[in-house]
Amino acid sequence: MLKKISKVLLLCALVLVTGCTKKEPVIELTDENIKAISVEVADAFVNSEFKNIPQYLSKEAKEEITLQNLTQSWNKVTENLGSYQTMKIDVHRLADRDLGYVYMTFKSGTVKLSLSFNQEMKIKGMYLNYPSKIVEAVNTDEYTEQNVLVGVDE
Repeated sequence: MLKKISKVLLLCALVLVTGCTKKEPVIELTDENIKAISVEVADAFVNSEFKNIPQYLSKEAKEEITLQNLTQSWNKVTENLGSYQTMKIDVHRLADRDLGYVYMTFKSGTVKLSLSFNQEMKIKGMYLNYPSKIVEAVNTDEYTEQNVLVGVDE
């Protein structure tokens, strides 16, 4: 009888432990979710709340990216840019990767935060740099086209 009670208690304990384990909710990989997480991570950078960033990182990224790396990188990239002003978010969904780009404008320049997401909506890569300057399109109405022959006429 004691063996049966022990087995029942063990089974109940296993059911309780299994039912109480907390699973992370799976977030669907969509443009809206990429934008939302990109904004949250960018806000954490801007507000120097680096401790909030690791929750968005994949297991592999957590092994590579430390709070110290985040803090040092951010401070180095933004040290001479002045006060934060605005941000713009772009999402690029390619065949082999899903990317969120956040352009954070400061008084004296812009910082580009590039985030690469895995299928579980976790960040697998993160890069801070300065974006390339965007060249404005030229109005071609001011130009004319004509045929020119180059060479020697014999």
